[in-house]
Amino acid sequence: MESLWSWMVFIAAISVIISAHLRLRSPASTERGPAGEFLWEKGGAWIGFYGASGPLATFSGDRDALCISFGYESHVFVKDRIVALRMYRSLLSGTLYIEHAVPIYPRHVKFAFTFGPRSPRFNRIKDQLVTLGYAVTEKPSVLLSTINVFKSFIAERFKS
Repeated sequence: MESLWSWMVFIAAISVIISAHLRLRSPASTERGPAGEFLWEKGGAWIGFYGASGPLATFSGDRDALCISFGYESHVFVKDRIVALRMYRSLLSGTLYIEHAVPIYPRHVKFAFTFGPRSPRFNRIKDQLVTLGYAVTEKPSVLLSTINVFKSFIAERFKS
């Protein structure tokens, strides 16, 4: 049992070291190429039933294609095979869903990223995708929509 515990601590320590290494080696937010023509973000990704939690996945792209990579897998989505890009915002994270027409890829593809309550990361990613020529639809999360409906109900109910 003690040996199992030692291995679990060792694996956790290695995970922390790898995460720190990836964060230090990632390009700064401002280093996106000329006029923001390249997008590069770390986060989590789910492609079909397989996924990687953040920051072990990379979402990158340019005017011609978007790519999600994790582990030894990379999935490239050429611009003309992307049907729609939808972004959802929740309290502390955002998710980008990619609807595509690539028959050999799983249907469900998403990239998730975290941000603080005052962080501009969600809008920055959305703006970069729009700058690269992609049409992005922003959808409110179910939780935030429910909260807004509840707030409207309370305001209407207790209006003086």
